[in-house]
Amino acid sequence: MAEYIIYLLETGVCLALFYVGYILLFRKETYFAFVRYYLICSMVLALVIPLIHIDLASDNALRRKIESIHRYKSYYEEVVLLTDAEFDLEDQLAAGEEMVNKNLENKTLGAPLVSADKNKLNRVQLIFFLVYAAGVLFFFARFLYLLIWLNGFSKKNKKENIDGLKLVTLDKEMPSFSFFNRIFINRNILTASQFEQVFAHEKIHANQKHSFDLLLAHVFTIFQWFNPLVWRMHKSMKIVHEYIADRKVVEQGYELFDYQSLLLSQLISIRSVELVNNFNLLSIKKRIAMMNKMKSGHMAKLKAIVAVPLVMLVFFVFSDLTFADSDVISGETNQPQISSIMPVNSWPLAKYYREIDMDRVSIIIWYDGSKMRLNEKFCNLQEFPVVLEEFLKENTANAGYHMVLFDIDKQVKMEDMYFIFKTLRENEVYKVAYRVMPESSNFDKSIVYAQPQMLPPIDAQIIKKDELRKEGVKLFEYKDVPASGIEDLKMDIEKLIQGSKKYIIEYEFSKETTYETYINNTNAVFQVFNKVRNFYTQENYNKKLDELESDVQEEVRKVFPITLMMVMAGEEILN
Repeated sequence: MAEYIIYLLETGVCLALFYVGYILLFRKETYFAFVRYYLICSMVLALVIPLIHIDLASDNALRRKIESIHRYKSYYEEVVLLTDAEFDLEDQLAAGEEMVNKNLENKTLGAPLVSADKNKLNRVQLIFFLVYAAGVLFFFARFLYLLIWLNGFSKKNKKENIDGLKLVTLDKEMPSFSFFNRIFINRNILTASQFEQVFAHEKIHANQKHSFDLLLAHVFTIFQWFNPLVWRMHKSMKIVHEYIADRKVVEQGYELFDYQSLLLSQLISIRSVELVNNFNLLSIKKRIAMMNKMKSGHMAKLKAIVAVPLVMLVFFVFSDLTFADSDVISGETNQPQISSIMPVNSWPLAKYYREIDMDRVSIIIWYDGSKMRLNEKFCNLQEFPVVLEEFLKENTANAGYHMVLFDIDKQVKMEDMYFIFKTLRENEVYKVAYRVMPESSNFDKSIVYAQPQMLPPIDAQIIKKDELRKEGVKLFEYKDVPASGIEDLKMDIEKLIQGSKKYIIEYEFSKETTYETYINNTNAVFQVFNKVRNFYTQENYNKKLDELESDVQEEVRKVFPITLMMVMAGEEILN
């Protein structure tokens, strides 16, 4: 859903830029055929450009420019993605999430301070979706009604074939119009000369297939009904069609004064019919002015050249341009490199994992137990707080939206990891993902797989266990479980969530716990919830969880919320 919102936003901005180009450069010019195709291409390109993905060859100068563009795009993308339940509902691991917040009267546990904000944002997303969907349904129904009405209206009136077109004779006082190869005219209110001019005008619309343009514009207005510029574009398209037809009629030898007088006489009070080309479109003053205007000269036509850099600008900003290689660029950059210097067999194995979108990752922390690297900056563990603070000062525009990818050796001690966690929390960096090796021989080595989580705020309050039990919350506590006992642990957790509606799982690790053991123990919890949720969706929807719509997935996660707390022995709860 969040990705679709971003697509809607980018499509709207693309169209706005193209429409501003039309207003500034072409609106008052008389090379109407070019303007028509410019408007058509504007709508098509606005729909297509945000979907384009191209891998480019390595070029340091070009790469820096594109990375700068991606950095600016990430600002609005992160704002939208904050409402994305796909990451936050499952991955923030706020103890109890919405269920516990309600049952414990909004007391905080682990990270519900984050949870409350996210729940509000998720409601905003749901409201946006419902309003948007209602608008799409309304305008789509209106579109279908117009098509049905036109078809029925054509059948009810007398028809005859003239010059390969169907003339539908109207018996009501309404403006003449055309739709594809059908021309609708009330001959009773026109003289023979007037009928000939009106038919010539509508014949041009039919022969030049202007109805295809209007169908495209109408579909665009359904898709972006909330965008006022879309409606302006639709109206501008119809006006350009009238300019084209007016000029062609005059070029066929009809007297300019007589034709303009006919336009004025046809300006009746009955509203024009949408979706079609109306003879009496309410822009008579502009049409007459354009007919009297001298044709644009060669210098004016040079403005068309400006459309090329405008299209290139929109393409480079809103298409998805990446690089086929992953070589490190010489010089400084704020974007982390995807390539890892960690040996592949150093990552912990995991049965539960997710593909990580590296466009959302702004910090990569590599650590082997002695040496550390934050993006391209090397340091040791003690220097890490200073290096992180310097990085955050240099990237203030992205404050609050940083996502960390941990590229950690599996033998690292959790005492060190706890220090890293605490440093991140003190700097208000909460989104993290643990890079893992899929426990399968069949996976794409070019993709980054990880186990995402959310760290709690540093000032998160802790609720005492006795208070939780009084509230009817069932606590499941366990310490480090060896690999041989993971399956038994998973069975116990599955019994817990199947038999209780209010539960909290607490995992206590020690300072000497290895990173591999930590991942094994937390990953077991995710595996169980993934299994239970998929079993539930198979029974109720006959689909896997990730095959369902995002709003349905969110509801399933609310049925089985992941309520996991991690605590290092002798220290505060981590989640």
